[in-house]
Amino acid sequence: MIFLTTRCQHQCAHCCFNCSPQSGVDMPDAMLKDVIERAAAVHLLYHVTLVGGEPFIKPRRLLRVLRQLLNGYGVWDLFIPTNGRWVLASSYIDIAEEMQKLAQFVPHGICVAFSENPWNLEQLGTHAGKALERWRQLEERFPGLFTIRRLDEKEMKNIGRAKINEIARTSDVVGAHCDFDDWLDPGQGIGFLSDYLTFWPDGTVRTCYAGGPILGRYDDDYQRLLEKRTGYLLWLRRKRDGTFSYGNLNYKACENCEQNYEVYSTLGENASPNQ
Repeated sequence: MIFLTTRCQHQCAHCCFNCSPQSGVDMPDAMLKDVIERAAAVHLLYHVTLVGGEPFIKPRRLLRVLRQLLNGYGVWDLFIPTNGRWVLASSYIDIAEEMQKLAQFVPHGICVAFSENPWNLEQLGTHAGKALERWRQLEERFPGLFTIRRLDEKEMKNIGRAKINEIARTSDVVGAHCDFDDWLDPGQGIGFLSDYLTFWPDGTVRTCYAGGPILGRYDDDYQRLLEKRTGYLLWLRRKRDGTFSYGNLNYKACENCEQNYEVYSTLGENASPNQ
């Protein structure tokens, strides 16, 4: 999972990154190139998720990144969540057609997902109707490439094949709660303890999308970082005795995870979670 940017045109109340039009940074091109090459060397580029902020805040840059990723690095599929605002621009169909051309070189395709949820539609304001109309047209013209996701209760329960015992209200949830074994990728349905690292524009490598414990930096050894992540999540799973909840993604959950990681690191990788 690669954070292309922490910039976003929206300022949603539920956003755990506190993104807004006035804040955010892009991942430097040199760092991005290094991340791609290093990740490919240890076979971590089969499934790639490009996130923000808003990945389409600079559509042409996103297309350049896609071409870079597809330059012989063995990518199997790509998932890109978006707030959908980019389709309001007159050039949106050109961007869509270019993405369709690139998708032909991805074995399992590219999926661009627009969330038709109350918090996103509220941010689109008076443009929501026009954005939805254009997204429906894209979904029909480019099936499989562009999709509208509603993340209703039924879909949430199926994400990652998890045995979810609590469903959050749509007004206060962005995705899955990080207060359980592992992050669930709504786009790919990745289950627990999946093999991925999250690369941030500030150069850190973290355990998850939400910005939990920092494992190291982008120029560290990725296999070692992945081992650290897996070890911690297995320890956390034993500590929680297999229980988890599903609900609001918030700073408190991230703080708890960081505190657990500090305890785990202090005790040592082989320590019992009950110590």
